[in-house]
Amino acid sequence: MIIHKQLNSREEVYSYITGDKILDVGGGSLPCGKANYIIDVTPYEFANLKESWPFFDKPSVCKKENYIQHDICSRKPFPFPDKFFDFTICSQTLEDIRDPIWVLSEISRVSKNGYIETPSKQNERSKAESKYFAGYCHHRWLVELNGEKVKFYFKYAFVHARFMFLDKPETFSEMTMNFIWKDSIEGYEHANPIWRGGIDAIIELTPNNNVRLAEEYNLRIHSNNYFLRKVINMLKKIIVFKYVIHLLKKSKFAQNILNIKYKEKNF
Repeated sequence: MIIHKQLNSREEVYSYITGDKILDVGGGSLPCGKANYIIDVTPYEFANLKESWPFFDKPSVCKKENYIQHDICSRKPFPFPDKFFDFTICSQTLEDIRDPIWVLSEISRVSKNGYIETPSKQNERSKAESKYFAGYCHHRWLVELNGEKVKFYFKYAFVHARFMFLDKPETFSEMTMNFIWKDSIEGYEHANPIWRGGIDAIIELTPNNNVRLAEEYNLRIHSNNYFLRKVINMLKKIIVFKYVIHLLKKSKFAQNILNIKYKEKNF
């Protein structure tokens, strides 16, 4: 169950983190300051625990014996019993990894409550890191909250087309997708088929799922000469329209309609 979403700062997030046993999933490089347990693929010796968020001048409170080196995507359950933790943090991790849905299911299993944070879709489609590509180069997923579930949308290469860039967000709430959950949390992959030239996948990234705009994006993405292709498509429509009119005029049905209208006019 989602109890708070789109908090305005990590300081605000920090105030909601309570309990005796607090886990940070993927916190080997910059853990939450209250997390006294960490699980991460990085060995303890190479972890950066000298600082923590939101107060970067304070080191991690996690002791070596509570630092668990573990590949969280290995499909091996986290080495903790059900509902062992009072609170679990997973911040800026799910967008990086190969199996975020499995990781969410394990977070839900071992914890009573938690906090999830990823880059927002707007941030991941902006020039956040470079003017040459969208978002961050190592991220695999676009993530958003859909009702009570976390939705993962594969970050296709076409999001790096310059005409698809979005404005870079300004505030923490705009830059992140974040929420606090209670009891359980679940995720799913929103799989769009790539047949039909990828148009179904592109629709997902247009405002209000605008099909006409998605067709425009699709044309620009897949055409070597966009403007020439636009002209050709326009000519095709004109030719097809004229051909259809020609066939209608030759058909008996159309001739009968014309004869009826002629008789009515001259009645």
